[in-house]
Amino acid sequence: MTDVRQRRIAVIFNPTAGRRHGWRFQATVERLEGQVTLYRTTKPGDATEMASSMVGEGIDVVVAAGGDGTINEVVNGMAGSSLALGIIPLGTANVMAHELGIGTRPDKVAAAINSGKRRRLHLGRVHSADQPGGRLFVLMAGAGFDAQVVADVSSALKRHTGVLAYVVETIGGAMKYPFPKLSVNVDGHAHEAVTAVVCNGPLYGGPFVAAPKADLTKPGFEVRLLLRPGLRNVLRYGAALVMGRLDTLPDALSVLGSKVVIDGPVGAPVQGDGDILAHLPATITVADETVDVLG
Repeated sequence: MTDVRQRRIAVIFNPTAGRRHGWRFQATVERLEGQVTLYRTTKPGDATEMASSMVGEGIDVVVAAGGDGTINEVVNGMAGSSLALGIIPLGTANVMAHELGIGTRPDKVAAAINSGKRRRLHLGRVHSADQPGGRLFVLMAGAGFDAQVVADVSSALKRHTGVLAYVVETIGGAMKYPFPKLSVNVDGHAHEAVTAVVCNGPLYGGPFVAAPKADLTKPGFEVRLLLRPGLRNVLRYGAALVMGRLDTLPDALSVLGSKVVIDGPVGAPVQGDGDILAHLPATITVADETVDVLG
């Protein structure tokens, strides 16, 4: 194992995600042990290209500094390689940080990266007409109302209010969204829903448990299907999520599987790790690639 003091660490950071938390980013980077080089993204896709270019170039650790979307981009560039992934959570929900149990404090985040301890994570892949080669996701992929909220939420409001932006968009969006039916086939079994979230790990929206049977370290998904439309039901599902009671709702189905085919309005968005990755119809499978994350 490479001595942590000699490791070459590439930090790919999203200045937009980190604008509200610049002090946290700086304090974490200052605590990293190794030869650190910073790489700043300027547009979507940069982090994927940067991470891909680092494979086989003598880099030991690639650190994704930003939100879950930035982590997703970095993973799409380095998955399947021998590189280790570190994260500095600077986003809105920071689901990945909650999954790893590292939080957002600079000392704990840096300690996770400095530990050198690797955890192998299995990934999912979204295939669609606009993503014929597929796009990897780490945490979850969703279609229906879930994805529409991600598509419509204001970036400016996210920067200023954080997770409250999603609450505002969820309530406002539910009042006008038509809630079209989705056809969801999980390992050959057909279902209908207005929202489908394919969970690779248990958490959603931060520290909230949506899929207790999902496990990032094992291949396969827990698919959460929400059956009823309308603002009242959206609020009911949201309250159950926050209270950890989704499993008590008969209209919030949980289905286990490894291949999910979702059909619905052609061109409707599919979100992955909090960003729009593709559009319906889409097929979601367990990816061949894995990634080793530090922490």
